[in-house]
Amino acid sequence: MISSKYTIREQNEAKILNFIIQNKEISRAKLSELSKLNKASVSSITKKLMDIDLIFETRIGDSSNVGGRKPIMLSFNKRSSLLLALDIGYNYIEAALAYIDGTIIKSISQKDKLISSENAISVIEETVRNLTADLPETPHGIVGMTLAIHGQVSNEEIIFTPYYDLDQLDLFTELGARYAFPIYIENEANLSALGEYTFSSEYEKLIAISMHSGIGAGIVEAGKLHLGKDGKAGEIGHTIFQPHGKACPCGNSGCLERYGANEVIYSELRELKGLEKVNSDVLVRYYEKKIRKL
Repeated sequence: MISSKYTIREQNEAKILNFIIQNKEISRAKLSELSKLNKASVSSITKKLMDIDLIFETRIGDSSNVGGRKPIMLSFNKRSSLLLALDIGYNYIEAALAYIDGTIIKSISQKDKLISSENAISVIEETVRNLTADLPETPHGIVGMTLAIHGQVSNEEIIFTPYYDLDQLDLFTELGARYAFPIYIENEANLSALGEYTFSSEYEKLIAISMHSGIGAGIVEAGKLHLGKDGKAGEIGHTIFQPHGKACPCGNSGCLERYGANEVIYSELRELKGLEKVNSDVLVRYYEKKIRKL
């Protein structure tokens, strides 16, 4: 029973904090109305959130139409803590240090850097050192690091990575032993969808298509990631597009991403034009050149 009460308390705290974040600025009375919690519970929760520097009082609001005491408005403390985010492709790494609201403080991008199970840990450690060299002062410091992996992930475990061998590495355990803050590992397309939902979209349901070495889709339903069995939801790149077609690292033939992924298109243009290197900028130049000739 104690455990159940504690869980309900945590859920109510999360609910109140979410309303404060969504509304930018809100009174305790309005929080009580939206959450369906009594005013005493709301006051207790907001006091705790203020004590741990997650929210703060901003100003005196306006009285209601019937008069009464003017409300004290509450806002989310966007500078309460820090986050680390790393996108680890097979031939690049991009990373950022950000405040809890997603505002980027510092970012790093390394292109044409092959990542494997042999160097992944050292590359991540070097990236984290560079990002955290001069941390801004916050009440809670770094509260977590998320790694975006280009492959199938389930419960922080890398199940399958077609274009590099990170599935041979227990990245979660290795990094957990090195850092005091929580580690989160998820499929890159899923994180893209979650980021779109959190920072850009007004919809509770969305699908975000991600194209890199492969093709993936992140699915958000009712504000939550739809992962499927063993994290397989959204693995559209391994849909059979051409029966008996090109061999895919997944073991099948004719997968969609063997025909439409970025790296496949770059490779074909590189061979066709005899180029040493092709990226999106080179592709756009050739496309615009072709259009001008039409």
